[in-house]
Amino acid sequence: MWIAISTGCFATANREALQRGIAPEKLQCDEKQITMTPFAGETRIFTGCGREVWFTCAEFPRGEQCFPMQDLRERASFEMACAEKSAITFTPLAPNGHSVGVSACGQRMLYQYVQTAAWKYDWVATSARTDTR
Repeated sequence: MWIAISTGCFATANREALQRGIAPEKLQCDEKQITMTPFAGETRIFTGCGREVWFTCAEFPRGEQCFPMQDLRERASFEMACAEKSAITFTPLAPNGHSVGVSACGQRMLYQYVQTAAWKYDWVATSARTDTR
């Protein structure tokens, strides 16, 4: 399910509006417990109540709108056979945050957020796993 939330720029009031919009459905926690961290360019990471959700944002005539992205931490954990999800780190490799280097459990992979079907986007591994040990 996609949620579009018009927020304008990320002033405090606008951040709070976006937090109210994602808290009940995506993070299942109170809006006061949610924090937003800019990742790179269009990409924001919201955390709260032990969960996180990534959003990609774009500027439209009526202000900025953000859409939830597929869970890169969950996907990387599975593909890299790394159960320790908190040990996974992300490095933006493109200005918009849609190309990401992932390091976990002594391995590295590259992922890109791409359109996979009409109105469907997902993270796709664009490299093989590299052992860094």
